Amino acid sequence: LDLTYKHLLFDGVVTPRRPTLAKDKLYKHVGANLRKSVTQFAEHPWDKIAQREPLDETEMRAAFTLRENKKHEQEALLQATMAATNPPNYAARKRKLEGMAMTLQRKKPKKHKQSKAAVADATTRAANNEEEERRRAEYQRQLQQQKREAARLRRLEEERHEEEERLARMQESPQVKLARYCQPVFNKLWDMEFDLLQKTNPFRIVIDENNCAAMGAPDYMDIIKKPMNLTWIQAKLKEAKYETLPEFFADIELVLSNAVLYNSDPNNPYHLAAKEMRQVFRKEGKELYQQLQKHAS
Repeated sequence: LDLTYKHLLFDGVVTPRRPTLAKDKLYKHVGANLRKSVTQFAEHPWDKIAQREPLDETEMRAAFTLRENKKHEQEALLQATMAATNPPNYAARKRKLEGMAMTLQRKKPKKHKQSKAAVADATTRAANNEEEERRRAEYQRQLQQQKREAARLRRLEEERHEEEERLARMQESPQVKLARYCQPVFNKLWDMEFDLLQKTNPFRIVIDENNCAAMGAPDYMDIIKKPMNLTWIQAKLKEAKYETLPEFFADIELVLSNAVLYNSDPNNPYHLAAKEMRQVFRKEGKELYQQLQKHAS
């Protein structure tokens, strides 16, 4: 057995210069049964070469020779082999030989040793990345801590404000306390607007002996003996002038009764607006009275 398979590559080929074949100890491990050895390589599950037609022994030896030579020697050997084949089958045989040579590449690629500078650079980059991750994690931790502290301070401020309001309510006078309870009822009456009066609230308007003529009601003071309106009630609440709840109720009722009296026609829009407000007032007034009774008990 010719370990270098030279005769398989160059028999019948006239070349002016034959390439030098490398000596390799791996040839000694091939053994006499060359077909069996190569077939074991070719049938390896990771390579699709096993799906091709059976390997020719001559071509297998040529592929072994190609495998064991350097890149620049492989090209010369491959060209010499192809020169000995029938020209119409040149491309097919070339692909077949290259496929077998690729299959026989069993050597593990040598690991390139990194230079000291490259190792140091990689180590520096890894250290920098680690430091950057550490800083990012520290920043996130501090950010979360700041958010928790801000939330804690907000809670403390809200609790302090509530406590101040509670103490202020304990120290407020009965008149101030009554005005605070009456204010929501008054706000609902003040905010009412009536469709029949172009979305206005006439009960906010001040009409007295000084302006009744200018307001188009010169006989107002002849009919109404005690004028009252929501604007005056608003001022009395602001200054805490009411001593008792009935006083507040009486002023609201006086506003409405004056409107009904002066606008006695049941179909008059001011008359209808007064009756509508009275319904709201009685409902809200009842709830306010029950609320005060509950706090008093």
